Amino acid sequence: MKSIKKYIYSAMKKIFLVIILVFGITLHPILSGASERISTSQTKTGVLAEGMKKEFEFYGNENESILITLSAEDELRYVVQIFSRESTTPLRQTLVFPNEEKEVIFTPPKSQIYTIRLTGAFRYGDYRFEIRNISNKKNPQIAQRIGLNQTKKTAIAEGQAHRYEFYGKENTPLIFYSKSDGNVWYSLQIIDPETETVLRQKWVRRNEWEDVIFTPQESKIYLIKITGAYSYGEYFLNMQKIPTR
Repeated sequence: MKSIKKYIYSAMKKIFLVIILVFGITLHPILSGASERISTSQTKTGVLAEGMKKEFEFYGNENESILITLSAEDELRYVVQIFSRESTTPLRQTLVFPNEEKEVIFTPPKSQIYTIRLTGAFRYGDYRFEIRNISNKKNPQIAQRIGLNQTKKTAIAEGQAHRYEFYGKENTPLIFYSKSDGNVWYSLQIIDPETETVLRQKWVRRNEWEDVIFTPQESKIYLIKITGAYSYGEYFLNMQKIPTR
């Protein structure tokens, strides 16, 4: 009976430690002068122990998504957090368990230096993480033109937004076909750029086709906005005119 109580107490202590680390360390300021500078397409390895912290700085461009791949060996568990320089509240946060590989997608809200903090939560062991850019080389902030019978296919990541402009003629119905390849989920919106009103919206889930019918109420330029909601991958977008008599 005593051994069972001891086991339960030990397990509860470990769970409590993880809770404290996940929710408590968000109040700590960035460690001054302790960060190592890293760049995309770079891998870092090292040893981390319970209660130990390591920090790495990288420069993130606005709306250019990066993928961070993390792993832990032996008995090590650790917390990963991403901070901006203006706040002690993490922008992203996750827990990495022993002998697993975890992916974290981060899309910088603006161009600046960010900090990745690793904090040992339980025991000790080797950690490894890789950081790489997964954005399209074209600037997604600038709207591209899409015309009738034209297809766009490119990659998008969680938190990233792509914009396309098209000309819509009054009372002439259009249909937009869109498909997700891979794991990415995203929203497709048709927007009036003058009033920023969302005229149509649809969610596209991984490996699914969706279509959106839109009949312009006036002849002018409209905007399509595609926003990554989960994971990353390629999407397909095609614009067609619906035949009418």
